[in-house]
Amino acid sequence: MPACPPEREPLATAALSDAELVASVRRNPECCAELYERYADRVYRYALKRTRSASLAAEIVSETMIRALEGLERLDPDRGSFADWLFAIVRHRILDHQRAYRRLGRALARLRTLPVHDDPLTTVVESEDAARVRAALRRLSPDDQEVLLLRYSAGLSSLEIGEALHIAEGAARVRLSRARQRLAREMEASDV
Repeated sequence: MPACPPEREPLATAALSDAELVASVRRNPECCAELYERYADRVYRYALKRTRSASLAAEIVSETMIRALEGLERLDPDRGSFADWLFAIVRHRILDHQRAYRRLGRALARLRTLPVHDDPLTTVVESEDAARVRAALRRLSPDDQEVLLLRYSAGLSSLEIGEALHIAEGAARVRLSRARQRLAREMEASDV
């Protein structure tokens, strides 16, 4: 891989401004690692604070950096800095994920139906219990919500959850168990 930028040593890229580094990447796309290294941690920290999900934050970093590097030619320095442009992409990726998660929640809510009982009191009690569970579930991290919804709303097995999340079946079982424990703690806390 050629040195980045071509006329300097790789260690000298730290002294380059963002504009100079972007220009280097435009001339030599193989230098994109330098730009990635400069911003990946900052993008991750921001995404983690906004999403409260390490896996989602990592996904957002990847998506953001791919979009930024693919669209680097559209960056107009007269309209703002590279950092401004990059974090606008991050914000949009986070909003896209949040909208998708809300759509999933609405779809799952539409699919739920209350069982019909002869005893109206049983229906009311079950409805109140379901509301408590949904409230406790909303207080969990997005990762915990996801694994619980995959198991209990979608009815997936640990193996299927692992495949959906790109993790091993054993890791899916552990995440599911921990999410159940946290949900139980949230339920107990709401009883106090």
